[in-house]
Amino acid sequence: MAEKQRSPNYPGFGLSEAILKAKQLYEHDGRAAVPKEVAVQAWGYQGLNGASLRALGALRQFGLLEMPNAGSVRITSDAQALILEPEGSQEHLGAMSAVAMRPTVFRALHKQYPDGLPSDAAVVAYLVRNMNFSEDAARVVIASYKDTLRIAGDVEERDDAASAADNGDGAKKSDDHRREPEQKPKKEFDMAESGRESLDFPFPLVTGGQAILRLPRNMSEPDYVMLTTMIDAVLKGMKGALVTAIAPATGPAKEGQ
Repeated sequence: MAEKQRSPNYPGFGLSEAILKAKQLYEHDGRAAVPKEVAVQAWGYQGLNGASLRALGALRQFGLLEMPNAGSVRITSDAQALILEPEGSQEHLGAMSAVAMRPTVFRALHKQYPDGLPSDAAVVAYLVRNMNFSEDAARVVIASYKDTLRIAGDVEERDDAASAADNGDGAKKSDDHRREPEQKPKKEFDMAESGRESLDFPFPLVTGGQAILRLPRNMSEPDYVMLTTMIDAVLKGMKGALVTAIAPATGPAKEGQ
């Protein structure tokens, strides 16, 4: 009888369920280190089995769970930030950025498909042929990855909508800024002050002005993958707050109008 193919490690569910389970564990035991068999009781399991061990593994891969000693687990500071900090706060957004692309297979998928996933069949073929996943495991990976991208993007979108509502006249300010392209951007924090060199990439805008992307020089591969993912999510989430439709040109009014 042929041995069943063993796939590489991967989270068995997406970030939305992982955060929910971290919250349940926090409500059950706080940040105390507890034995694994006690921790899984917060999720309705009676003890350690295949399903509960997979749940523990998923939270560890996202960086929501750590093992301070053999046989014990507790939630991480990133998990605590996602549970306690208000959505849209720097602490919450920073934790979301840190955990979303932590699973190794997610980083590989984003590197392979930086502009978005193709069909599920194409991704399954890639995972099976290039990363030694079974077809069933590959489909779970795809579902978990899509869920993670969705929740990371939703958080950014809700934050941008709330910011626009708080400003009230945010759209007007955005219009005024486009009408005054000569106005220079305010000076941002200089990375050199923290010992890191930076590169600025100006992008001219069609209606005037420019957008400037400032990147640290010599970033690591995980930093690059996480940054590109979050830039994509931020731009998608901010579209409603930033983009204003340009009214079409109209001719002179006819008599009687």
